[in-house]
Amino acid sequence: MSNDIFDGQILTEKLLKLNNSQQSIESLSHWCISLRKKAKEIVETWDKLFNASQKEQRVSFLYLANDILQNSRRKGSEFVNEFWKVLPAALRHVYESGDEHGRKVVARLVDIWEERKVFGSRGQGLKDEIMGKNPFHLQAMEGVQILSRY
Repeated sequence: MSNDIFDGQILTEKLLKLNNSQQSIESLSHWCISLRKKAKEIVETWDKLFNASQKEQRVSFLYLANDILQNSRRKGSEFVNEFWKVLPAALRHVYESGDEHGRKVVARLVDIWEERKVFGSRGQGLKDEIMGKNPFHLQAMEGVQILSRY
């Protein structure tokens, strides 16, 4: 497991085997962090497989992202910057189309990231966007309500 070698196929295989166990999440997180210079490729692969995964596996992907974010930021901002590009859509997807457990996981992760300032000042904006407090969501909702009156 050299820090200089990144193989997308190996990451894909590891992500396909990911489960909710702490050992599974932490060992894959550690492996990814050891390759943090390839954060862009890792997060792009994460995003591709997250979107292709079954609904019940998506929470494991979110837990993995959380572990990578919290344990890599002391070493650099590579993963924070890359995950910021894909996590809002992933979180929104789980929050809007997932079950109650998925919604609770999303709410808890967003709260943790805001509290720990993982994304700096962007954390509150993320919470507002995911939890439906974004003004754009309210405008869309008002438009639907107006249309439904006719």
